[in-house]
Parts: sequence; structure tokens; C-alpha cells
Amino acid sequence: LVHKKIRVPVADAGIAHVHACIAARDTLLPELLTLIEDAALKAKAVDALAAAWTAVLDQASVSGKLKGALYARLSDWHNTQRKDEDAAEAALVQSLLAQPGELSIVRGLADLQRRAPGLALCETLANLHELERDNLDPLLEAAEVARTGVPDAAQRIALWQRLYERATDFLRNGTEPRGQATAVHCLRFAIDQLVGSLAEQGQSERALQLLLGASVLPMEPELRRED
Repeated sequence: LVHKKIRVPVADAGIAHVHACIAARDTLLPELLTLIEDAALKAKAVDALAAAWTAVLDQASVSGKLKGALYARLSDWHNTQRKDEDAAEAALVQSLLAQPGELSIVRGLADLQRRAPGLALCETLANLHELERDNLDPLLEAAEVARTGVPDAAQRIALWQRLYERATDFLRNGTEPRGQATAVHCLRFAIDQLVGSLAEQGQSERALQLLLGASVLPMEPELRRED
């Protein structure tokens, strides 16, 4: 692998051997991964290693969390060495499938998906909120992205409804979420989006129910007047 003219078959064998060692010990071996990465860099075989790594991982018989960590490392390789954000995102999606709910991976995936805000980013941010339910920032960001990044009206309304419900939970409990987004701001944003969208969908009665529900929430008088 350290030969200056590294070839794809050599990369295949090298990464396959590393993964075999990892699988046998059922633990990440960063020193071995670093060795093969350094060799690929010296040989200008960045793409060859990425292709071999992907092929081996697709068939690897390692535990979920370990497989997820390996896909995350592959994602970093795509991002930093190949400057291929699409491939980096795809690898992180696989990482998350292998280890659902891994907070650092969800955050990293959101970072990559912000380059093209759309439904995928909204779903990732909503997932992030479920992992950090005391923080409304991810859900508010998803609701903001949905205005222009989600074509389907039903999906937009579902996101705004979710933000409305989570904001009302905080207000009913008399607590504030951590992060920058306040419960009142999130509630106001959700109502502003929902009322018009529901009316367009012929659901004016549902929009009125949301307004009535918000009107009885415990809020400071000055905040209620702002609404």
C-alpha cells in the first residue's frame, strides 16, 4: 500500500485487511486507518481508497455502532480529502442507519445538508430536536427551511404543527427551552405559518382552533399583546 503507484486492487486489499482486523477485535483501530490513509495520500490514491473503502463497508460484518463509526470516518475522508460533500453526506446517512440516534452524526449530517436546504435537512433537524427535546433551535430552523425548501404543503404544515405543539408544551409547563429560540417566538412563528396555510387548504376551522388554543396559554401580558 505504501508503493508510490498504488492501484485500486492494492487499496482494496489494504482496506479489506484493516476492516478484517477491526471486525476481529470488534473495536475501531484508528492507528491502522491512519496508516492506510497516509499511504493513499502519499500515493495520490484518494479516490481509489474511497472506492475500496465503500465497497468493503457495504459488505462488512461488524457491529452497528462500529460500522457507523467507520462510515463516519469515510465521510470525513470524502469531505476533507476529496471535497465531495455529496459522498460525505451519503456516508453519514449510512452511519446513522448503523447507529440511529448518534447525536454527533445527526449534527454532522445537518451541517452537510445545509448546503442545499430542503426536506432532508428538515427531517434531520427534527430528528436532532428529538435527541435534544429541551432545545427548540433545530425545530425552528426546520420550520424556517420548510417555507421555501419543502414543496409539499402537508409536510410543511406537519412541521409547523410540531413546532406549535412543542412550544405550547414549554409554555404550559412554565419552562423555557435552552438555546436561542424562546417558546413564545416559536409559537408566534408556527401560528403565522399555519393560519395562512391551513386557510389555503380549506381548513379555516383548524386554524381558528390553533389561535384559540394559543390565546389561553400562560404568557406575560406584554408578550400576548405582541402576538
